[in-house]
Amino acid sequence: MKKESMVLSLFLLLLVLCLSLKIGLEIALFFGAILFSFYAVSDGYSLREVVRMLCRGAWKARTVAFLMLVIGMLTAMWRASGTIAVIVTALSTCFRPSVFYLMVFWSNALVSFLIGTSFGTSATMGVVCMTIARTMGMSPWITGGAILSGIFVGDRCSPLSTSAMLIADITGTKLFDNLRHMMRDTVIPFGITSFIFFLLSMLSHQDRPLRLSIAEVFSREFILSPICFIPAVLILIFAFFKVNIKITMFLSIVAAMGISILVQRQSIPGLLQALFYGFRAHDTDVAGMLNGGGMRSMISVCIIVLVSSSYSGIFENTKILVPIQNRMEMLERRIGIFGTTVVCSVVSTMLACNQTFAAILVQQIIGKMHTDKTEQMLNLEDSVILISGLIPWCIAGSVPLATVEAPLTSMALGIYLYMVPLVRLIRKKEK
Repeated sequence: MKKESMVLSLFLLLLVLCLSLKIGLEIALFFGAILFSFYAVSDGYSLREVVRMLCRGAWKARTVAFLMLVIGMLTAMWRASGTIAVIVTALSTCFRPSVFYLMVFWSNALVSFLIGTSFGTSATMGVVCMTIARTMGMSPWITGGAILSGIFVGDRCSPLSTSAMLIADITGTKLFDNLRHMMRDTVIPFGITSFIFFLLSMLSHQDRPLRLSIAEVFSREFILSPICFIPAVLILIFAFFKVNIKITMFLSIVAAMGISILVQRQSIPGLLQALFYGFRAHDTDVAGMLNGGGMRSMISVCIIVLVSSSYSGIFENTKILVPIQNRMEMLERRIGIFGTTVVCSVVSTMLACNQTFAAILVQQIIGKMHTDKTEQMLNLEDSVILISGLIPWCIAGSVPLATVEAPLTSMALGIYLYMVPLVRLIRKKEK
């Protein structure tokens, strides 16, 4: 097992080196694939067999990678059609000092559920909330914690969440069945988080009026018509009836394109360009909140998913993870399977520095300990997906906080991210 430990240590050193030198994570993962390939060859496998292992691992993530590109197109069209603008505008009217942090949490939770991305939510609703907070003299620290808590509600259990799609893919479960289980398990953590942010709102209550008109800002770029809600409503309706997610997203894209042309007077060539390159607003204030989306925005993430997934072929056919698996099995006998998953998630996220690779790594390490796929799915969703947002150097939490210009210490108030695993641990002990 010395060889396995040495290879894993070299890989971790490679990750740390690349990240410290600000080299792209995808580059580090490519080098990791080469390192693991050398290990497999030294273990007796031919180069052709190793290539097949890598291809089989990457092939498993093909659906997730494709859906990520589609989501990039979807978010671009939602931006162009004014869908995100009307959602954010409608929610911003609900802010009052006495319930401010609660509304920040709820509004970001709703937007993240609708668009399925924590990064996209922080760049839109999150930026709006922080702007309002500064205007009203509310705490950026608490606001950052409420935003972080909210954006991970949808990141965990939205029908458009790429992390939910990834977990469904690597555990061999069905997305809509998973969402039903996750929604049921999120009720108590969501309620506790809401109550805490309500108390913080009451304690920080200040009678300062909102001097910022979000509608006025967005109206410079869009016609804020109720018809702009249609693409988002379609997602909710079709998700309720469990319509295939690919069909659902395609119809939402078509509806958004129609609204962009007929209501927002966008040009067809401009929309086709936005599908790949992302939406670009003319107004500078709107651009700061809404620019982005498109397939290009997802290419780097797709590469990370495919390359890191390719490792699974080598992990499954060699003994490289056996030293870690042995230690996790010993730990499982002491603290149970979910407690072990949490520990493994913390370590994996600290090393991987991103949600996707950490999730794949945890599944590879503890996957064989599970007999029930649904339980495995919930354990991953309630641990690594959320814990990744609490590690300061992991992009899952640090990037959204940087986007809204909140202090990194706001992670201490990412209450929802603590509550979900904590409630699950308590439930496990009761059983």
